[in-house]
Amino acid sequence: MEYQDRVKEELIAAGMLKEDNFIDDQKNLPDELDAGDTAIADSEEQKDTSLINLSANELAALYDGPTRVFYYLEGRYQLQLPIPIYKCENSGTIVINIIVEQNGRISDYSINRDESSTNDPCLSEAAISAIERTFFNPDNSSDKKQKGTITYQFIEQ
Repeated sequence: MEYQDRVKEELIAAGMLKEDNFIDDQKNLPDELDAGDTAIADSEEQKDTSLINLSANELAALYDGPTRVFYYLEGRYQLQLPIPIYKCENSGTIVINIIVEQNGRISDYSINRDESSTNDPCLSEAAISAIERTFFNPDNSSDKKQKGTITYQFIEQ
């Protein structure tokens, strides 16, 4: 939680997050929701609108830590975007192609070897573990199978 508090304070100081925000709500979530390592917004009321207009790359640039997560999924925002937990010795970027259903669940994924900078199985496993717990907002107006990507930049530990 210390890291989360530090990031929250940095966002507030930069004027990108209000004092009354969804981050404090996350601390009170039940343990079974993995509140410590996910970003969850169950409803529009919990979502801080000051962050909606930022791209995933802009949001990721605000964080300083062992893993950066970027995603591209046009017109969608994450409801749950876990930060991978890993004990790998290497570093690198893993890009994963995703297919998202209208309900926001990822129905298929594959590692994009051409875009990734490493083939390390440890990093790939960490990325896939996070993908399997990732959810986006439902959108009935989107394609039935919407394509996108999630990129994980792993820093050597």
